[in-house]
Amino acid sequence: MEKIAKVSIITTVFLLTIGCEKSEPTAEKQKDIMHEVLDNEDINVSSIIENPIIYESVNFMVTINNNDLGVSKIEVFIGDEIVDTEEGSKEFEINLDPEDFPAGDTVLTLKITDSNNNITQHEYPVSIHRTLLELDLPEGFFLPSRSEFFFFASSIDGKLLATKKVNPESQNFKLTTSMEISSDTPYMLTYAAKIVSDSFNQTDLFTIKDLTRNNLRILIPKIPTRYGNTVRNEYNANGFSESDLFNFGTILPSYGYGVEYYSNSNAFVIDEIEMSNSNRDITDYYVPIHNLSQNDFAYIWLKKEDLSSDFTLDANDLIREGIELRTLDGSYNDGAGDDRYGYLTILGYKNEQDFTDGIFHYIWQHNHTISKDFPDSNSIRYFFNNTFEKYSHVFHWEDYYTKRVGAPLNDVYDIPTWSFDYVHSGKEIDLVKNGNGHITGTVFLNNLNDVDIVDGDRTLYNWRIIFDSQSTSKIVLPELPEEIKAWEFGKLHDSNKLLVERVLLHSYEGIPNYSDYLDKVIKTNENILHITPNLQAKFINRRGNQWVIEDDSFFR
Repeated sequence: MEKIAKVSIITTVFLLTIGCEKSEPTAEKQKDIMHEVLDNEDINVSSIIENPIIYESVNFMVTINNNDLGVSKIEVFIGDEIVDTEEGSKEFEINLDPEDFPAGDTVLTLKITDSNNNITQHEYPVSIHRTLLELDLPEGFFLPSRSEFFFFASSIDGKLLATKKVNPESQNFKLTTSMEISSDTPYMLTYAAKIVSDSFNQTDLFTIKDLTRNNLRILIPKIPTRYGNTVRNEYNANGFSESDLFNFGTILPSYGYGVEYYSNSNAFVIDEIEMSNSNRDITDYYVPIHNLSQNDFAYIWLKKEDLSSDFTLDANDLIREGIELRTLDGSYNDGAGDDRYGYLTILGYKNEQDFTDGIFHYIWQHNHTISKDFPDSNSIRYFFNNTFEKYSHVFHWEDYYTKRVGAPLNDVYDIPTWSFDYVHSGKEIDLVKNGNGHITGTVFLNNLNDVDIVDGDRTLYNWRIIFDSQSTSKIVLPELPEEIKAWEFGKLHDSNKLLVERVLLHSYEGIPNYSDYLDKVIKTNENILHITPNLQAKFINRRGNQWVIEDDSFFR
């Protein structure tokens, strides 16, 4: 009669060695040996991992060191399904491919039959997972000002698929799920981090929607341009009329430095800014100087090595070579019946290598407005410096936005004709779109200009969601992992009080579809102008059209 013994072991098996006595067994002795096997006294299990997660194809070996046991057959099961059988061999290599089995928790069973038809079974709880994607993060990827870093994946309807809390030094891991998901089923990936200070707490989230296991297998983001510590140096200025109003530099700093001017003390300052991800030393500072009272524009290049403590900037040394007063067409009107409003930024690069390395100098950075009381006024005036080798610019006018390689156009911008609207209710955002040509969309949710108090603390959030604009008509905000639910932001999320700040639809020259965008831009967190010379967008903003465009990088 068949004898069956069953042993449960909560381990993962990669090498299983069964030891026994060397003498020829009698039937009675065979029974004793099998009894020892049942008690695990002669079993050596190597490479043990408790509660194994099988998310990729793996091999493990079953080895019989001595035939005295009279083992005639070894069978391997996943659940009730037999995986492999081996007869009459001392070594048995078994391959497990998770794609061959249903996702979820199950049991791996080794069924050993001896020559007397006695059977012993060893069970190992395992979990079959689907790999969503691999993340390979460079050293220094996580900002030190943030804490509690999470990556989590969600189904399109917002249900949580997987969560991974990572340490700042974490560099490579795979995000997997025990839920069944096919290779072409879309899902969302979210990165979340928290900032805590004495006066507020802030949660930053970045979500990529419409990923599949096929269209983005690995995420290897570059570290984006980040401004670090600043050293401020003050210098004297001479020859600048105290009755005139001057703008030195620009609102935002150039790469590695910023400039300001204080007319009441005839002094200007240069902020030397540490760039955390650059090995380039900035040695030349470009200082644009706009005399607003006289509508005069000039500039000067300052060498870092020449800026001693007694340096004085003399107005007679300013340069006007290459300066042109140009105009942009401002006739486009979004039909809102208010002032026409826009923003123009021009960056200059000394050479092609500087463009590749992201070393830029602000040439022009100004708001522009045409009053609704002057409907026939269509000119936007700005100063341009033609002495740089390469340029890029951002032009935002009404509900239109473009970021391009090159100087601002002399001709009229060909503004896309597509239009859209959205309705935000609870955790759902419904989109109604008209027209084609757009590839991606972005939703910004934030309360940076509002005040939300949670548990006595001002609570801020900044959430960017990127999606396939051709296939998306509804966005469902994903469920949060339990740890994030406990944050102050989690309580706002739970109460459906999150605000949509703006929604954009984008097109890109040379990027024909969303999969191409994921591969060329998102996969490596690439500078968008290194991939396309022309990005265009139409947007709806909660506060009207007066806002500053955020950086295009997914990770910042």
